[in-house]
Amino acid sequence: MPPRVPGFTISDVLRAFRNDGWTINQGRKHTKAIKDGRMVPIPRHHGKDIPPNTMGGIIAQAG
Repeated sequence: MPPRVPGFTISDVLRAFRNDGWTINQGRKHTKAIKDGRMVPIPRHHGKDIPPNTMGGIIAQAG
């Protein structure tokens, strides 16, 4: 069985967006990163890590 890829925590993802100059808007279910008219929704899974496939989608939307 291949080794499991670790997930990403919400705080790691938000820190990366803030360091890249994105504005963070937090709502009840999702957090939105906004920069230059682009908006990337970041799901909050009740303290769970973000799965690698979801993280791939976030990266693709962020450009």
